[in-house]
Amino acid sequence: MDAPNINHHRAQLLLEELARHGVRHAILAPGSRSAPLAVSALGNKKLRVTVALDERAAGFCALGVARATGAPAVLIVTSGTAAANLLPAVVEASTRGTPMILLTADRPAELRHCGANQTIAQLGIFGKFARAAIDVPCPSPEVGARYVLAAAANAVEAATGVTPGPVQLNCMFREPLAPTISQWTEPSDVELTQWARLNRPWRSSGSRAVPSPGAIQAAVEEFRRTRRGVIVVGAVETAQERLWVRRVTEVLDWPVLADVGSGLRAPRASPRVVSYGGLALEASGIAGSAMRNADCVLRLGGPIASKRLDEYVRSAERVVHATLGPEVFDIEHGPGTVLAGGAYGALLALAAMEREPRSSALGQDWSLRDKVVTRAVNNWCDARGPVRSPRRESTSPAFSELGISRACARAMGARGTLMVGSSMPIRDLDMVMDSRGSRSVACNRGASGIDGLIATAVGHAIGSRKRVCVLLGDVSALHDLGSLALCGESPAPITVVVVNNDGGGIFTHLPIASHKGVFERAFATPHGRNFKGASSMFDLSYSACNDRAGLLRSLARSMKSKRHTLIEVQTDRSDSRRHRHSLLATVAAAITKSESRRK
Repeated sequence: MDAPNINHHRAQLLLEELARHGVRHAILAPGSRSAPLAVSALGNKKLRVTVALDERAAGFCALGVARATGAPAVLIVTSGTAAANLLPAVVEASTRGTPMILLTADRPAELRHCGANQTIAQLGIFGKFARAAIDVPCPSPEVGARYVLAAAANAVEAATGVTPGPVQLNCMFREPLAPTISQWTEPSDVELTQWARLNRPWRSSGSRAVPSPGAIQAAVEEFRRTRRGVIVVGAVETAQERLWVRRVTEVLDWPVLADVGSGLRAPRASPRVVSYGGLALEASGIAGSAMRNADCVLRLGGPIASKRLDEYVRSAERVVHATLGPEVFDIEHGPGTVLAGGAYGALLALAAMEREPRSSALGQDWSLRDKVVTRAVNNWCDARGPVRSPRRESTSPAFSELGISRACARAMGARGTLMVGSSMPIRDLDMVMDSRGSRSVACNRGASGIDGLIATAVGHAIGSRKRVCVLLGDVSALHDLGSLALCGESPAPITVVVVNNDGGGIFTHLPIASHKGVFERAFATPHGRNFKGASSMFDLSYSACNDRAGLLRSLARSMKSKRHTLIEVQTDRSDSRRHRHSLLATVAAAITKSESRRK
């Protein structure tokens, strides 16, 4: 490669080897020490480079890219606190098994621990949240090109292997950092010359986990003796994982209780899919009528938004967990079977049963119940009633926070991804989204933080090259306000819908809400702000809505527009709890009436 100095030569090798392993996106934040990496990324035609003004936004943007594409993005940051600002995104990526490669530039060894400017102890700064942390020495003839290529290959393997997640390559550089000409001597290497000529990785590997034969046999035996089986599917992030999950549901003729993030609540989905499992369980409790417990639950995918659905899994006599990573979603630490390696393991186990698919006695029960709940939800959400001014009198169900989430999901449809906030928005959407909603729902539910949501949404748009709508609360939006600048990097339009109820709405649903002396100041935290000025600052189209008709008009315009849009919807925080109870009561009444007819 034609490089002006050895720093840029090694950086070129590193980025090229990463690209040959399938990395297609580089997210970089400006900095001096990282100049060789940044310049090399910009010069590599295989990489699409996104520039973020701050490292925290860059981290979440890379997270969104990886989730949209299934491949790691490479993050490039300078030395000092730049790396520390990546921690929130690294935690989320680690918890959900999202691959990410972090190139943190650093000072050379002689400038560490001596008070040198912008120097901290960077190696291992991400602790146990990184799958690996590798110190890459300063480029020199003694640290050969082979080492750099191997380090890149090892990073990809660690990031995408048995337990996918973030990997840190801590890259030390001495001057010159800019692409100024500085001669160096490189030993002759025939194999390196051949690598430069051919478009293939220096080292290829792959070690996805495969369940042990004993675990597979145990799962097969569990399924064969099951009479009341249920599949529960949590969040599913990639199209490949969704394909595996669909295959499982074809082999086992069991009802499929689908989380809002599973991607299974879609038109022409399997008739086995139950959209409102969690809502039905919660409403059944209110109505005094509980569903029969399953004797076996097959648990697929990631976190579940519904607390009641999680409880239903734990109530089963036996549970088979199929995990993509090391994390088993089982807070009660119950007995069961774990198929390490995720849906790979589930499919291997089920392949042995394809000639005798198993049905479940609960299938008809769940199907009938879901139809009843669907009608009740539709009737409740479509109820118009009087529309009131926000923050003074109660609004109708059609303009509740539940109704707003449903409207956003329907507006997106098959256009792209709906990115949903981690607190109330994902819970609201789980209660009301039907088959007319978004085909792709994303949420940062690994650590369930409210930070970085806008940046993650931009990453989804960059990775998928499709439209993204991000639905979040006002506190989440204030957390990530600077990431609105990232919208300009997106190749597809982004719609940001901010539900502004003047504070942390989720706390009104918690016991702390009854402690009036501290609630408003320390938990609800009203701020009195609106987002019109922010939309102007970052050159986004803006509209403010205080009724259902205005929201639908604004959503329709944004879906047709090529500009990025911010829609601010003003609601009353106190209405949220009342509306949720109203919906639950409506569903409970419908279930009770249906059961009395069946008797």
